[in-house]
Amino acid sequence: MLDGVLFDLDDTLYDYAPCNESALQTVFDRFGHDFSLGGAQFRKLHDQVRRELAEELHGQAPAHNRLLFFKRMVERQTGRSVVPLATEMFELYWNTFLENMRPAADAHAVLRELCASMPLALVSNHTTDIQLRKVARLGFESYFQVIVTSEEVGAEKPSAAPFLAALTALKIEPAQALMVGDDPGADIRGAAAVGIHTVLTSEFARGAIDSSEAERVVTELAELPGIVAAFS
Repeated sequence: MLDGVLFDLDDTLYDYAPCNESALQTVFDRFGHDFSLGGAQFRKLHDQVRRELAEELHGQAPAHNRLLFFKRMVERQTGRSVVPLATEMFELYWNTFLENMRPAADAHAVLRELCASMPLALVSNHTTDIQLRKVARLGFESYFQVIVTSEEVGAEKPSAAPFLAALTALKIEPAQALMVGDDPGADIRGAAAVGIHTVLTSEFARGAIDSSEAERVVTELAELPGIVAAFS
């Protein structure tokens, strides 16, 4: 029997890619001249910096911090002071990103139905400030009893720490919980390793994904209530 459901956020409850694309394009349109780069070169620099920080900060939430991305880009390419350029880029990126966010088609209905019968937790790899902004923008704030970010526990999924923090806060055992996420490694393998049931969602997948380790696979969130009922 299930006593709680854990959700990932990005690419699970909304589509990340169009928000990111729009935000990066807006930043380039506003600040590209400061870098003396074309659009493709600006994106190449951004992606290079992102890979560097992911390697240097592996398994830590700051690896997702766009302020660090833009700070390093400014330092490397422009010869200008980081302040205020990097902070302005950061704020424009996230303001644009948030403006473009739309919840998955069935997200509100599914979350509303599930939270009426059991507590829900959000378990996400990112910085707390940004993930809370996303939750508010999507209108999800009333659904989640617990929100756990990798920043606050000091480790990212698939580490056990974020999952165990959510379970502890909900006061439930792993076998009584279900994890819903889009990432076969971070969400599915990580949750399964601590004994949590798993559902992989492919609603926003771009290309084939490995679903072999998930107990269930859904193509849209509307399928979840039936799966939760089956577990119960």
